[in-house]
Amino acid sequence: MLQALFDALGEGEQAKLLIEKQGASMVVNVIPLISRGESDSADSASPDDNVRQLRAALAMPLRLKATPAALDESLCDELREYGQLRSKLKGHKQTLESIREAERKAKQQTDKAKAKAQKAAKTQQADKAQSEESDTSNTSGETAQGSKQAPSTPKAVPSTDEHATEKGSDTTGGGVKPAPEPTNDNPPSLF
Repeated sequence: MLQALFDALGEGEQAKLLIEKQGASMVVNVIPLISRGESDSADSASPDDNVRQLRAALAMPLRLKATPAALDESLCDELREYGQLRSKLKGHKQTLESIREAERKAKQQTDKAKAKAQKAAKTQQADKAQSEESDTSNTSGETAQGSKQAPSTPKAVPSTDEHATEKGSDTTGGGVKPAPEPTNDNPPSLF
């Protein structure tokens, strides 16, 4: 019987063995003791209902009621089956806990990647805004404060060349004529 109890328990696990006489029968209870620290850490690390249910199943006692002669015959087999069932449940529990741990790590990595991407996006936006600001401050249409000025209207420069035959003609051969002077009928265009 002690070998069967030994096989039913995992490393470091404890169990109470309660035996009660009830008339011509005996009641044997094998109660696994789940440590308080183990319960707290498992529940806080993995609040999954499946893990809690598995832990509850692992804490279920084995209760046998029979005559002493019948218990002598069947107790070892019952304890062996009970141990095998608990081993399967422990395997499922460890699998679920491994999955939860992997999910937790994946979530942390995803959160880190998101934070890094957001930081990169903010940096990129700041760089773009700074680039746009420097581009617009270098154009003649904006001042350093970013306010628009009216573009200056080209004015005719009087020619000092004696060979100029027409008012506003250019003797340099460039063929560029200055813009006509604005009048009330023809206001200057800002575009």
